Amino acid sequence: LATVSVLYCTNMFQISTFLLLLLAAVVSGRPYTLNSTKSIGCGREPPYKIGQKVESSISIKDPATGEEFEREYMIYIPDGYEKNVQMPVMMVFHGWGAAWKTFRQGYHEVGAPDKYMTIYVKGMGDMQGIGSWNSWNCGNAGDLVSCTAEAKGFCYDSCNKIGKCSRCNSYTCVDDVYFIKLLLDKIYNELCIDSHRLYATGFSNGGQFLYDLAWGLPVFAAIAPLCGTPFAGNVRAPNQIDGTALVHLHTTEDTTIPYDGGVSKEHWTYTGVKYISRIWADVHSCGDGEQHVTTPWDGEHKLSCHAYNCPIKQSVVYCSMSGSHTFFPSWGYEFNWWFLSKHVRNN
Repeated sequence: LATVSVLYCTNMFQISTFLLLLLAAVVSGRPYTLNSTKSIGCGREPPYKIGQKVESSISIKDPATGEEFEREYMIYIPDGYEKNVQMPVMMVFHGWGAAWKTFRQGYHEVGAPDKYMTIYVKGMGDMQGIGSWNSWNCGNAGDLVSCTAEAKGFCYDSCNKIGKCSRCNSYTCVDDVYFIKLLLDKIYNELCIDSHRLYATGFSNGGQFLYDLAWGLPVFAAIAPLCGTPFAGNVRAPNQIDGTALVHLHTTEDTTIPYDGGVSKEHWTYTGVKYISRIWADVHSCGDGEQHVTTPWDGEHKLSCHAYNCPIKQSVVYCSMSGSHTFFPSWGYEFNWWFLSKHVRNN
């Protein structure tokens, strides 16, 4: 590795970039691809009731642990769905330990008039004694760089099975990206999906997970993390993300995942919003400058959004607003869709 770095890198920045890309490349099986590049469910009668939330599940054999799991999700297909007309999809990822059936369930209400279907997805709570603490794998299991010595980790059963437990553990170790790949394969087979307009949003741990999902399954037109940045030492931003736009919304008084990064009140360490946004901007070939983005909600809770000067307008945007970690404004659902819906994936 040192020899390769000497040959191809001429300064520390280049070495860091090389190692970052190498880290992404060695994650087993990724990036994943869908079985079909376009929906094959067009023309078929939908297996879900239209106009209401429907709970369902999919059986998977997790490649990380070798175990079989029944993974749950809830789908809402709005009235007016036509089996031969492709429809966009919004996937919603809850925060750590959140009640997934009720947590921030307003996206389908926004999606009904705007004609997109919504999929609420359940994370894994595979920790004996506190099974309700559903979580998403963010890749920091077993490391000692994503927390300080004062941290008290949570080793989920899946992490224990594969020998990845440390004080920094906080989430499951199942391959959640693989789960989403299989889920989208299933949905593509059942429904008429616009494969160029897949979107995802997530809060806290769910927002963190989106940064892994975007490169591990490079099919999304845009993602919208809310108050969730990657752990320090776990940033992965290979070229696969250049087809996915980013809008990151974060509260400035957040002490759980601080806006500027650093150590949280629970002793985990995070990247800052501007830091991760700049990394994405570099992959998107954006310039050094940035511009204020005017939104219908400017000034509410001190909302302020900025976009980098990218070849594709507003492909990397970061926004700040006042509030604590769990604060979510009444206009948050519309805000996310207002940004996400501007983007269509072409590669």
